[in-house]
Amino acid sequence: ESLVCFENLTSVGVTLVTHEDLEDGEQTVRVPRIGTTLVEPESQTSVVYISEECVLEDVIKFEGLTPGKEYEATGTLYDVQTGEAILNSDGTPVVSEVAKFIPQTCDGEVKVTFRFNSSLITSEIRTIVAFEDVYDLKSGRLVATHADLNDTNQQVKVPSVTTTATVNGNKVFLPSENASLKDVISYTGLEAGRTYRVETSVMRKDGTEFQVDGVSVNNVSTFTPTDSDGFYSVEFSFNAKSLLNEQQLVVYQLIYDDGTNRLVASHCDKEAEGQTVTARFIV
Repeated sequence: ESLVCFENLTSVGVTLVTHEDLEDGEQTVRVPRIGTTLVEPESQTSVVYISEECVLEDVIKFEGLTPGKEYEATGTLYDVQTGEAILNSDGTPVVSEVAKFIPQTCDGEVKVTFRFNSSLITSEIRTIVAFEDVYDLKSGRLVATHADLNDTNQQVKVPSVTTTATVNGNKVFLPSENASLKDVISYTGLEAGRTYRVETSVMRKDGTEFQVDGVSVNNVSTFTPTDSDGFYSVEFSFNAKSLLNEQQLVVYQLIYDDGTNRLVASHCDKEAEGQTVTARFIV
């Protein structure tokens, strides 16, 4: 965006001289503007991985800066729903590394990097947005900012999953050598068109693995969602004859990005009723 200054010299209400030229560069000043695109750099998607060393990159496209002048860019992550800053374990906001740069042209781009522990993100946070500021390094003055909670280019999703497990179509089942387990996974925040790997484990209520003849009962499958939110069912059979009456099993799910092998979501709660099934000798 550019602003042009017009001048008029008057005397006793009479215009003596005027200078009103929209094309005059000497009368024009450019108002700096920035726009940003936030991504997970390894996958180049807008999905946050679960990691103690999560990395996000925000590419800032700028317009109207002064070539040869030194600037610095910084960013802060916010929860889209509440507008509050995402926090580190010490209670401080998650901010980017400072990127100092000297543009060679008025328009261009610069990248800032966020590093934080995404495993600390609470389950209520579903979407994160990055706010960015650009400062004149010498004067310390703010020259451009981009702080829009609703700008999808500035946002990344935090995937979540919940599950509902049944055996032979029921929450309570008669133990058999060929018990059919089905776990319906409800997911949000995945990248449509990207392949994910689901690792399923059957656990005892005390959090230990359920085993048959010393072998853990688990399953691995993949799926490619057509939408970021949806459902996926895991189905397989196992030998449940060793279960005692009223013994409970819990089905754990881990979801990985199949291309990067990064964990994106999990549901491993031994107290979750939806994940729990109960063996009963008389059903």
